[in-house]
Amino acid sequence: EVGEQFINARRGDGFQESTLRRNRYSLKALTKLVGESYPVERITIDTIENFKAGYQGVHSKQGININLRLIKTFLNWCEAKDYINKAPKFKPVKFPEAPPLYLTDSEFSDIMMLDELELFYKRVFIFHRDTGLRLSEPYYGRLDGKWLIIQADATKQQREHEVELSDDLIIIWHSMMVRYDTWIKKGRQSSNFALKISKMFHWACQEAQVKSHRFHDLRHTFAVRMYLLTNDIYRVKQLMGHSSVTTTEKYAK
Repeated sequence: EVGEQFINARRGDGFQESTLRRNRYSLKALTKLVGESYPVERITIDTIENFKAGYQGVHSKQGININLRLIKTFLNWCEAKDYINKAPKFKPVKFPEAPPLYLTDSEFSDIMMLDELELFYKRVFIFHRDTGLRLSEPYYGRLDGKWLIIQADATKQQREHEVELSDDLIIIWHSMMVRYDTWIKKGRQSSNFALKISKMFHWACQEAQVKSHRFHDLRHTFAVRMYLLTNDIYRVKQLMGHSSVTTTEKYAK
């Protein structure tokens, strides 16, 4: 019950439904451990440590810390609402930092050479490799001259982000928006539009016999390419929209 109040409060704060779905997934992961009828005021640091122990080895490294960040936000909200006396303090799980996964020019070329891959998807992949934008961000942007301005609530950092587009990328963006608008007008979910693009990328990697990649690796590819081009980690930080250069430094390795 408290979890649903929390989700509704975040909806009132303007968070997107896709974000709220991910938030609900994190709360369900905690609920699976303690049970739906577990009193929220009984959640302690031991509860969180048990959650960490039960989660590791079953789910991805990234997934556990995404869930822990949301649970921390949830518990701080509970404290502010006086549902609990004090939110337990805990840290994310530490993992050895893995190098960013990116596509070489040769691998990307192999994908572009696929006859079976629709031209639209090839252009989408080029757009993301050359802008570094996350999967859903382009569809929440507006064009001002050559600048694509992504609204704050569509970005991970909840800050407005600007990307300069070439003439070719502007043409691609317009084609992406036409396809997206058509999808929405048919009453389909925006999240399913993004999911289809992600699945097409995974399929293209398999068909081109490129090692398995997530769609997000196109963002990593952009960062690696820009660092090699500029040798300026602070410039790459700005282009990526990171709040701290520490997040960006992994691309310099």
